[in-house]
Amino acid sequence: EAIQDRGYIALISGNHDETPRIANGRSQAMMKLIFLFLLTMPGTPFIYYGDEIGMQFIELPSKEGGFQRTGSRTPMQWSDEVNAGFSKAPAKDLYLPIDNSSDRPTVADQEKDPHSLLNYVRLLVKTRHELDALNADGHFEVVYAENGALPFVYSMMKKGQKMLVALNPSNRAVSLELPEDLMQIKPKIITGVNVSEINKTATGWDLELGPVSGVMYRIS
Repeated sequence: EAIQDRGYIALISGNHDETPRIANGRSQAMMKLIFLFLLTMPGTPFIYYGDEIGMQFIELPSKEGGFQRTGSRTPMQWSDEVNAGFSKAPAKDLYLPIDNSSDRPTVADQEKDPHSLLNYVRLLVKTRHELDALNADGHFEVVYAENGALPFVYSMMKKGQKMLVALNPSNRAVSLELPEDLMQIKPKIITGVNVSEINKTATGWDLELGPVSGVMYRIS
């Protein structure tokens, strides 16, 4: 929500000063989970170029004061063409080199894969635009957050529309019973990563999440 009428918090996936990049050492499922969180929180999301395809930080000598941050500033990887489709100039003339890894992600490759990180980020951006509850000024409320415990569960609400988001970034399955009066309608899955159903019990709602998983439900 707006902070004392001074604007909105900006949640970022990264920037030119962040090192390493957010994708380093993380699986595609974890990256999808990170973007599910980023794009369902209040405020203004900011996606640093290349994070939407999982570009990696690479070790490079400092360039004009970049120091250890230089490796987060390499050219965008568009395709498998020369210089990853960024430029047709000789490689030696590029300001910074292209990631030469054989498995480097590219936009062209991920556009062809309906399950790619890029296409999931596009789905989340589209969903955010379509749902009032996910507006920058949507009302955010923590449903469950305990130190050392998972999942993290929160809701977003605006204009009578309410979304419930549950996230489990751990490598183990977790479960949680939610109060019966939390849901005004039968929960409807909007999107998620390794999605699990939520089931009605005699006393509430049983939420079970597998390892590295998350889900967004519409609950009113």
